[in-house]
Amino acid sequence: MVAEIAPGPPSEPPAASTQNFLVTFALVFAAIAGLFVADTFLAGVQQRASRAEAAARYREGEAYLKAGDAPRAIDRLKAATAIERSNSRYALALANALVRARKGEDAAAVLDPVLQRDPDDGAASLAMARVLRSAGRPDDAISFYHRAIYGHWAGGEAAERTRVRLELVDFLADRGARQELLAELLPLEGESPGDSALQRRRAHLFIAAGSPARAAALFRAMLRRASPDADALAGLGEAEAAQGNYRSAEANLSAAARLRPADPAIQAVLAQVSRIRSLDPTQRGIGDAERLRRSAALLGQALVASDRCAGAPADSSARLALDSARTELGRLPAGATSAAVAERLMDRAEQIWRLAEGCAAGGTEEQRAAAVVLNKLSE
Repeated sequence: MVAEIAPGPPSEPPAASTQNFLVTFALVFAAIAGLFVADTFLAGVQQRASRAEAAARYREGEAYLKAGDAPRAIDRLKAATAIERSNSRYALALANALVRARKGEDAAAVLDPVLQRDPDDGAASLAMARVLRSAGRPDDAISFYHRAIYGHWAGGEAAERTRVRLELVDFLADRGARQELLAELLPLEGESPGDSALQRRRAHLFIAAGSPARAAALFRAMLRRASPDADALAGLGEAEAAQGNYRSAEANLSAAARLRPADPAIQAVLAQVSRIRSLDPTQRGIGDAERLRRSAALLGQALVASDRCAGAPADSSARLALDSARTELGRLPAGATSAAVAERLMDRAEQIWRLAEGCAAGGTEEQRAAAVVLNKLSE
């Protein structure tokens, strides 16, 4: 009889060694790391490709803009901006292209996110100022010009601020905003003293701002540095005329004309000084009758200037002043020679000119001559 063998306990599967676990974990980790590196590499390649594509579209857009093809420029710059939405340079280029294409609202929509990210971006503020200027919103445009002046710039800040301020002063000069213009010219006083072109420009703008004495000082300084100088002599003549020094004005202008006899601009200023002289009622020795004639002519020109302003004045006192002036001028007796009447008409002319001064720029040569005399009387 064969003896039965009792079954033993069931055998257990061999336990994984610590070494095997570590090897497996290392392999899995290496695979994950490899996938991460590969993914990062591919993402970098894709990002570089996107940036290269955006840069190419930007360059194409700039080239089309330089060639005067705004539609294609806008198309390429939109593509560049869509690829890199955070690139302010692309957004600014697109906004400037849209401004050139007279699409101010679209330009503002492009600039808004840039200015939200960085309200002190000088270049974006300047672009927005131009958008608002073209949209007929001068006060808002001036505000953004100031933001551009005091904002930060990628290049040389001093040069950019001077450039922006000069654009602003040209804008103010075009509007005939004399006080605002003067306020912007004064900070330029210490800028680029050796830049003769800038100093000439400032001097002429001081005349437009109603500060001919500052202009005359600048022109005299130019003449001390480089005499004879036909441009500076002509400018000094214009500044002297604005101060009522007509004899000195004509002397300087005549000297400029002798240096450049074929220059029509100098001849035109000489002719304008003659017009101004014939309108100024404050000159000595002209007699009461001539003083009255000139005062009446000035009042007429002040009324013409007020008519060039858009719309009727909202203020009732301004409307009353205009109506009274027209009535008084219309009832002026023939052959009147009274000094008192002349004085009253001069006062009326000054009053009406102050009402019209903010929007009275431009007009005929006669009207511009009258503006010089009226500015002088209003000082």
